[in-house]
Amino acid sequence: MLLSKKLFQKKVIMSIMILLLSCFRLAAASVCAITSEICPGYVRGEILVTFREGTTEEQVNEFVARYEQYELRLLFGFCPYWLTSAFAFNEELAPSVDYLIELFMHEEIVYGAYRDIILYGNSGE
Repeated sequence: MLLSKKLFQKKVIMSIMILLLSCFRLAAASVCAITSEICPGYVRGEILVTFREGTTEEQVNEFVARYEQYELRLLFGFCPYWLTSAFAFNEELAPSVDYLIELFMHEEIVYGAYRDIILYGNSGE
């Protein structure tokens, strides 16, 4: 079965974004290994949110406004084809990451909310 051109483009864009995000996270993990720092398994103060198909930029802006008490802000902008966006928040104002994830999961436009995980590479040591 042939994919429509739009669906094919969407899948290509999603694959590229995942690859770029993975490369960025692996680079961050390498820096931690080189400097002998202890890195958390996730990025502190960030959450990844996947929106439902058909979500608009206006709806995402309203979503951000609803959580302004946590100083929620969209990182890298919103792409209606990608549907997953990274958000930063003030850790001192939010009770916990899990609390925000629970709140976000009750939003009608949210498909999923996750910690922004750091992917570690194996250095062979």
